[in-house]
Amino acid sequence: MQMNAVIPMLIGIVMRAPKAALAGFLLALIFLAMMLTHAGVVVVGMIAEGLGISRFFAGLLLGFLFMRLPRLREGRLGTVGILPIAVRRPTMLALLALGFTVHLVRGDAIGACTTGFALAFMIAYQRVKRLLLQRWAASFSMQPSAPHGRPQSDPGVIDVEFRERRD
Repeated sequence: MQMNAVIPMLIGIVMRAPKAALAGFLLALIFLAMMLTHAGVVVVGMIAEGLGISRFFAGLLLGFLFMRLPRLREGRLGTVGILPIAVRRPTMLALLALGFTVHLVRGDAIGACTTGFALAFMIAYQRVKRLLLQRWAASFSMQPSAPHGRPQSDPGVIDVEFRERRD
């Protein structure tokens, strides 16, 4: 199936059976939440075991590491934390990759599957979001080079505005 045919197919499914489509969407969100939550539990357990501390303190350590606190600077609301924004995502990906590797080596299929799924989701999410935003922005673009943009008017056509005179 071509990628261009996926969106019309999904729209057709939603138009034919909106309740079933909503139920499927909610089930997919529940599955995603369950997988990402279990991946977090697996990573916290791996860190707790590696550092020789309880899971509670490992969770607090990760929470402290990734926390963001609001601040006002030059009249603008922002956030500040231990890790800069540019380092947060690679750190999460590294922890998930480490968890995936550790559980794969141990032979723990469930831990490896959930951390692998979370790792793939985090990598794919940024790319899919960027692709969808680019397509959405291109649909509103007036440039003729944009594949989904509206074509510019023909240069041979003279655009004239008519006004009525009131007598």
